[in-house]
Amino acid sequence: MGIWREHFHPDVWLKWEVLGWIVATLIAVAAFLPFFDQFLGAEVCISLLAFVVSCKIIQIVLSASDSTIQRVLFTFVLFGLVGIALVESIRGINHWVANRNGEIAAEKSPAKGQESPNPKATPPNPHEQANEPKKSLRASKPEQKMPSQPPVIQMQPAYGNLAARCEELGNEIIAWMNSRMQMRPDPSNRIEYRSWYSTNDGYFHARIYPDVVKIQNDLAAVQIRDPQLDKLIEKHQYDFTSRNRDAESIQQASEFPEGFFLSPEELAQIGHRLKTIAATQIPH
Repeated sequence: MGIWREHFHPDVWLKWEVLGWIVATLIAVAAFLPFFDQFLGAEVCISLLAFVVSCKIIQIVLSASDSTIQRVLFTFVLFGLVGIALVESIRGINHWVANRNGEIAAEKSPAKGQESPNPKATPPNPHEQANEPKKSLRASKPEQKMPSQPPVIQMQPAYGNLAARCEELGNEIIAWMNSRMQMRPDPSNRIEYRSWYSTNDGYFHARIYPDVVKIQNDLAAVQIRDPQLDKLIEKHQYDFTSRNRDAESIQQASEFPEGFFLSPEELAQIGHRLKTIAATQIPH
């Protein structure tokens, strides 16, 4: 075991010259992963960075010869700084995800065309009227007719390709969840199962949620509402806010994802609701 102790013992990787390379590598990887939409991997690197720095703080405190009060104060201050940096870094990644989703939704929304105003009727030229020959006094006056009222035309809402979009997005969500269910780990393996469970909703929020909200707004614009779909979207928004409220909520969400993320059945239900709306509520 000498070779392992010589190269991988905590006394070795907690040396300043080794620890510096570890910290720099974790920071570089955490900053590089979001460009490939690997936000969970970036959060893992940040958590490992906080763990390594905390271990170094503990080593310094245990090897110091100062009084107990000074060592406790030193530990409290540095642990507080590490905790604040960890929480703010994870919040920054979550804000990055939200901003990127907004940019994707803005790029996908079509620009609305503006209707050109109706051309106004040209008023008659008074000079031309003055040059017209006067009619004989003996001529009878023309019979005046009352202008007829234009018929009232009721415009029906334009649905466009809304039904096709609902059908396509519903099929995409259902096919994606079917593939995820095939990769479902054994629930008794809590580490793998919690990661799989939270990744489902995390991918949905980053990739699919903007399209769902866009379709929900377009449905509302033509007076179409689906209470079940609205309830699922509202629950997803509430869960996302709850699990990112503070460091304690983030920790609870990682340990008990069932209480902070939509279940696979609920995610699949969103796809089924979109298909039902396309088939029954949108005129074809």
